[in-house]
Amino acid sequence: MSASVSAAQPAPQAQSAATAPAAPATLSEAEAKALLAAAGVAVPRAVTAADPQSLSEAASGLRFPLVLKGLGIAHKTEAGAVVLNLGDPEELRARAEALPAPGGFLAEEMVAGA
Repeated sequence: MSASVSAAQPAPQAQSAATAPAAPATLSEAEAKALLAAAGVAVPRAVTAADPQSLSEAASGLRFPLVLKGLGIAHKTEAGAVVLNLGDPEELRARAEALPAPGGFLAEEMVAGA
C-alpha cells in the first residue's frame, strides 16, 4: 500500500478590519436606480423628497403622469405605498400626504409600453 501525501497548504490568514469586505447594505429604490443610471441603464427620471410639499415642488420638472412611492417600505404595493397616474403637482402632493412613507417619497415619470 502506498500512502498519498499532499503538499502542505498555507493556513488561511485572518482579514484585518481594513481589508475585510464591507457588510452588505440595503439600498433604497432611489439609491439603486441612481447606481443603475450611473452604469448606463435607462431608468425613469425621478425626484425624492422628505415631505409632500417639497416633493410637489421638486416634481415640477418631471413629465406627468407620475408614479408616487413611499420609501422605507420593502413591499410597497402590499402596504398601499404606490400610486399610479398622478396628473399634476397638486394631485401628487395630496396623495403623498396620505401615503405611508417612513423614508420619504419617490416620484418618477411613468413608463409607457415597457
